[in-house]
Amino acid sequence: NRPSKSNAELRRLEARGPAPDVSNGRYFFRGEGLSRRHPYPTPMSELPRDLASAPGPGVLPEVPDATVAYTDFRRAGSGEGVAPWARGASATAAGLDGYGRVELVELDGRGTANGRSFLAAVESWEQVTDHDHVAPVVGSGKRPRPWVATVGDPTLAGRANTELARTLWVGVCLAGALAYAHDEGVVHGAVTPGRVRLHPTPGWPFPRLDGVGLTRLLEEEAGTSIRAAPERLALRGEVGPATDVYGLALTIYEALTGDLPYVTDADPREAVLGSAPVP
Repeated sequence: NRPSKSNAELRRLEARGPAPDVSNGRYFFRGEGLSRRHPYPTPMSELPRDLASAPGPGVLPEVPDATVAYTDFRRAGSGEGVAPWARGASATAAGLDGYGRVELVELDGRGTANGRSFLAAVESWEQVTDHDHVAPVVGSGKRPRPWVATVGDPTLAGRANTELARTLWVGVCLAGALAYAHDEGVVHGAVTPGRVRLHPTPGWPFPRLDGVGLTRLLEEEAGTSIRAAPERLALRGEVGPATDVYGLALTIYEALTGDLPYVTDADPREAVLGSAPVP
């Protein structure tokens, strides 16, 4: 069974009271990422007009309660059409009866990450999957090689210049997910558009963050990323909640503009630490 939020977290959310309506040009965002066991503070009928398409967690398929085995997945082909992962892991599109399309991510031996660290990262990811805006771990295991299965939804990568209200709503959803993870002592460490899954709905897609802890592990093994936070570059890879705040800001900036806020035609370390921000 999926764990519920901590009592302290639920008390904090309940104490917040009803969410305010829009006034004085401010947006109200419904997507604060509450647990499925805790309702959103404002019903759909009371949402402001420009957020009427913002979906609630009811659009999501239920994750199987039973343990999923590696052999339960039906491979849908090669890695075509799946979200890219860092070197050291390969992803394959697959299907799971009763759930739908998933991505099966396996440690492939091309990197230096070992099975123990891979599965430990998956365990930290599972620790926060009761949050609506964290992608579920559909299954995981260590044979025939360390693996994890998550949703196969498209990602935010490549979706530049989206409308402001929708993009900011995605940002608030993800900020709620990260705040919850940090409260649980879990850091994502590598928030990028490619790790934001968008579940299709009749209105706005429903955002969920995948690869919590795992993406950071794989990227550390693969080398420096152009999206690495300054503290990872300047402080020898130290990672904390501030790393996720930086990654989220970069992700939203890129979703709105289609570019990064600095010159990227150089070494990642110099681009992040040495270049002036793009106006």
